[in-house]
Amino acid sequence: MKVLVIGGTRGIGKEIVDHFDGDSVSRKGTEPGFNIRKDEDRTIIANVSLDYDIVVNHAYSGDFSQTLMLLNLFEVWQEAKHEGYLINSGSDASKLYRMKAKKDPMYAVLKESQNTLSHIISRNIQEGNVPMRYTNIIYGMLDTEKARARPHYKNGVRGEDICKVIELLYNLPTDCLIPEFVMEARNPN
Repeated sequence: MKVLVIGGTRGIGKEIVDHFDGDSVSRKGTEPGFNIRKDEDRTIIANVSLDYDIVVNHAYSGDFSQTLMLLNLFEVWQEAKHEGYLINSGSDASKLYRMKAKKDPMYAVLKESQNTLSHIISRNIQEGNVPMRYTNIIYGMLDTEKARARPHYKNGVRGEDICKVIELLYNLPTDCLIPEFVMEARNPN
């Protein structure tokens, strides 16, 4: 299987690229660099993605660009009737931020926009409008160097486990749809 990770030059994204011997497009570390904040770059990435069996939309940019990238991918795949597997890296932060007044509520808004678009994409696929498959993988804390440096870090979802989930999803029968998959790490006692 051919795998493309959008945002796969470091952290979990790089672990996914390495595990599948896949390709990455990102702002840094790839030639040429692609910035998902630019409409023209998102269009190029979406068109290139048609050459892949699995595309993981993993690049977070601090604005709505990851959601827009997801929309661009969906629209291009829908028009091309692409039968690949699209995976979005989501977050359970939208629920956490709604429950507690945090410093950065915009992060929750950004991730909630992905969740809403994910429901729309999933409905279109379920109704047979698109031959592709799609899953929004929602993570809790990730096990990355950056996360481990945080004072509240206890345990996180590992890249190797995400790769196993991607393999599981891809190898399911094509009529088995998993629109959302939630992953959490067990907190040590």
